Amino acid sequence: MSVKDVKNVRGGKPFRPADIIVYVALAAVIVALLLAFVFLRDDAEAAEIYADCGDERVFSYSFSAGRLTVSDAFADRVDTEEEDGALVVTFWADEERTHYNEIVIGDGEAYVRDANCSARRDCVHMAAITDSGGIIVCVPHELKLYATGDLGPSLG
Repeated sequence: MSVKDVKNVRGGKPFRPADIIVYVALAAVIVALLLAFVFLRDDAEAAEIYADCGDERVFSYSFSAGRLTVSDAFADRVDTEEEDGALVVTFWADEERTHYNEIVIGDGEAYVRDANCSARRDCVHMAAITDSGGIIVCVPHELKLYATGDLGPSLG
């Protein structure tokens, strides 16, 4: 850089009008996206809970019908029992039945109560699914629990 270029940079304004217009436009886009995510979020109550292992459906549970539908491919890896008015579903991640996730479904919510997936057991500490946007993921067991607000496609 020449001395003349350095003097022009030092003597110039820190922000030109075009720069300010770009910054204001960028701030407006950020605010619009924030508002869209906050106010346009789908908070419909969960109508159905789905559990997928990898790309395959393990089971679905309809709150309106109070019915659990288990995929034929996972019928020998899913155990159920009633406990205090809730349905406890034990999903065995392997055919030897050594790795599991214990899922509690009831009162319009679903959560993972216990698992032996890792030392941290992140899926156990995730918030319960109560609305149609909720999701719980257990990466070691490839289990994904999620809800829909409408009665989408179920096993049957």
